[in-house]
Amino acid sequence: MWSEINKFLPQFDEAVLSVVGANGYPASFRTDPQADEANNGFVIPTTAAGVDVQPGPASLLFHRHDDNLSSLKSFLLRGTLNRRDDDTWVFTPTKFVPGQGLPGYSDPLSFVIKGRRNTRRYLQKRGWAWPTFDWERNERIMAGEAAAKDDNA
Repeated sequence: MWSEINKFLPQFDEAVLSVVGANGYPASFRTDPQADEANNGFVIPTTAAGVDVQPGPASLLFHRHDDNLSSLKSFLLRGTLNRRDDDTWVFTPTKFVPGQGLPGYSDPLSFVIKGRRNTRRYLQKRGWAWPTFDWERNERIMAGEAAAKDDNA
């Protein structure tokens, strides 16, 4: 996995660390992780103010794009986060997931097709019907009429 990480890491200046906070909800913040391949991890120097980080599952998203949000390149590392000392955390990657703009990334159309196929299998396995969508209600919401009609329902 480190050969893939090292191949693409120089293209990125920072990353977004996503963790489960002390309140049980996801939290994300930008960080400048320092690769420490000898110890199979990334040193996370500090955490964001107001984010109460807990040890456990985490992900590290490296991404970049131009000012128009195009030319996106990214990769994601899944793994675990553990405290090294009072101010330093270590993220240990367990899986490399190529993102847009990198070899091995499925194009967006394939992503949608696979997602629909997986959803269909999931629903069939449970004997559930494909969910319906109330397009008329959506149009009322978009037109600002939903509140009045929903209050009378």
